[in-house]
Amino acid sequence: MSDSRDLVYRAFVLYYGNADFTKINSPDDQHAMYAVRLYSLLAEPRYLVAICYQDFERQNTVKKLSQLRWESFQTRVYKTDFQIEEQSIPRENNGAFDDMLTVYKRDKAANKVVYQAHNLPLIVELVAGKKGSIIDFPDKATLEGALDTFQCVVYFA
Repeated sequence: MSDSRDLVYRAFVLYYGNADFTKINSPDDQHAMYAVRLYSLLAEPRYLVAICYQDFERQNTVKKLSQLRWESFQTRVYKTDFQIEEQSIPRENNGAFDDMLTVYKRDKAANKVVYQAHNLPLIVELVAGKKGSIIDFPDKATLEGALDTFQCVVYFA
């Protein structure tokens, strides 16, 4: 594993307080999906999602974020209510989440905007909701701002 990936993993652990992630399912034979349901007063549940290589753990297994070597990290709103306990997670930005993102492409067919991070080895996608449009997303943003949309998918470049 490269030093730059380790830096990103450590930054996410610090930012999200090494939260407890629960294994929700295995979307396919090669991946496992872990999630945190965030405490929110909003109607639709908000989640942090880590997609990892398959680990063959049982559903409902709980792991700390520091134990997950994710391939994709997502902040999402799902209509599906995964039956996991809500958590209140204090966030701590160590500066890594101030990294600027610049639009790489606007994909109308997939209804998403793809960004390249300036300093971190990350690609960030913002996916427009049913009532939104890709023109709603700015040409530049910060990693923190993208994650706060809860329409965000992050993966390594």
